[in-house]
Amino acid sequence: GFSSNPGNFQIFGASDERYHIAGGNERLPQAIAAALTLGTVQLNTALTGILRKSDGTYKLSLKSGNTTTSTVVDRVIMAIPFSILRTILTSDLDYQTAGFTPLKQTAISQLGYGKNAKLHLQFNTRYWKSPGPWGIGNGSTYSDTGYQNTWDVTRAQDGTTGLLVDYTGGGVPLASFGGDPTNKALLNKFAKTFLSQIELVFPGITRQWNGRATLDVPLTDPFLLGSYSYWKVGQYTQFAGYEKVRQPDPVTGKCHFAGEHCSQDFQGYMEGGASEGLRAANEIIDDYKVGLTP
Repeated sequence: GFSSNPGNFQIFGASDERYHIAGGNERLPQAIAAALTLGTVQLNTALTGILRKSDGTYKLSLKSGNTTTSTVVDRVIMAIPFSILRTILTSDLDYQTAGFTPLKQTAISQLGYGKNAKLHLQFNTRYWKSPGPWGIGNGSTYSDTGYQNTWDVTRAQDGTTGLLVDYTGGGVPLASFGGDPTNKALLNKFAKTFLSQIELVFPGITRQWNGRATLDVPLTDPFLLGSYSYWKVGQYTQFAGYEKVRQPDPVTGKCHFAGEHCSQDFQGYMEGGASEGLRAANEIIDDYKVGLTP
């Protein structure tokens, strides 16, 4: 991304994200599921417990609707965000019976998670690219008018309409909104509040809004409970890198870990999830190559 001070660290500035998946990010997990044998992916099924048995296998407790079942497996790839896993493993005994070390327990129970939300608005034009009182812009802004931060989601894409994202976090009420993010009346209210705040930055932009908006609030999503992982003060030296370490033994353990929260290079990004999934799969493949089966 662009840097006004190349070669030096700066907190604010454009990101290095460049590519989008045509048709939406959901196409990736859909394609993965489609490539697997029918029935491999069990929808509407949640993990409720994990027990490492004396023979090294794992007993997984699962819940689907009102039905609770259990299954015994040779290996586990735990890709559940730690923000969710810590709601399943709630006591020292839970971690011990799962075969997890004290340091792994610390990582799972204490790893930081962001409290961000994204409000997307679509406009008839990419008004922010036009010359105006703001000078020459590209949609990337930081402001003290109440909305915090924006950028152009449609930057470098064809077409005339544009998407601007209102990215909030911390104490901004939108980031901890606990209602229905698809409620049109609430969406309209949030959109108008945002427009009143950014109108001070891009005078006249309100007239360009076409009435379309979407809202994502990961903090209140029961499958996420946070926007992305991050290290709190002191956690990088405490356990960074151990999030991915297999259990109970770092070399031969058969409970593997994957997800963006396991990545040191791409923490919080899709690349992190993809690269750590590949790494976990290769751990198993490498085991099989040396006869460590099943």
